[in-house]
Amino acid sequence: MKVEALLHRTYDIEGISCSGCVKTIEQVLAEIPKLKVLEISQDPAQVTLEMPSDTALQQLNQALSAAGDYKLKGNQPDNEGAQSSYSYRPLILIFSFLTLAVTLEQWGLINTDIPLALRHFMGGFFLIFSFFKFLDLKGFAAAYSGYDIIADRIPTYGFLYPFLELILGIYFLSPLVIPAFLWFTLILMLISTAGVLKSLYSKKKIRCACLGTVFNLPMSTVTLVEDLLMVAMSGGMLFYS
Repeated sequence: MKVEALLHRTYDIEGISCSGCVKTIEQVLAEIPKLKVLEISQDPAQVTLEMPSDTALQQLNQALSAAGDYKLKGNQPDNEGAQSSYSYRPLILIFSFLTLAVTLEQWGLINTDIPLALRHFMGGFFLIFSFFKFLDLKGFAAAYSGYDIIADRIPTYGFLYPFLELILGIYFLSPLVIPAFLWFTLILMLISTAGVLKSLYSKKKIRCACLGTVFNLPMSTVTLVEDLLMVAMSGGMLFYS
């Protein structure tokens, strides 16, 4: 018995202007045999589908054209590429460069200063990650509300989060020693971890917003490890303080 291969593909959508459009598109696509709508959003205007590998984009657009001026463009085969090393290349490069910078700094010291290394690594981490979020603050807030336990209930928190990361980045790279900031960082990252765990447990295909909307990163255990690393570093700094 032949088992039909199913793929998860993410498409950009043209023509969405309201929540009614989202519902219309979802209803039309759901009527296509062997196709399942996993996620659809207005901002960013994207839809993630589960469908047979031989499903043509033209077939999808033909069905949508009967319902309105909607059009799917481009695709990202999540099953084929989401878990590949290239998908996470930006994250790998960021962590590699931060590790290299901190290692070179420690090399110039007579004795290894672990608290300083942790501070500067975290400072660089928060500055870089906030930078990418600021490139599309509105898009980040929309994507972040899709899985964060606070942003889901309070959308304004999604707009505030990059500013919190920026403040923490400046703090960790400064000579200031304020234990309250360490506790705040630990709590902030634990909350972020809870959102990621909730997303992974739901098994939905959700876009990770850790680098804003610049990169189309899938939510996975890599995101969880990233948050847990910050939790561990925060705890380590509290231990050394």
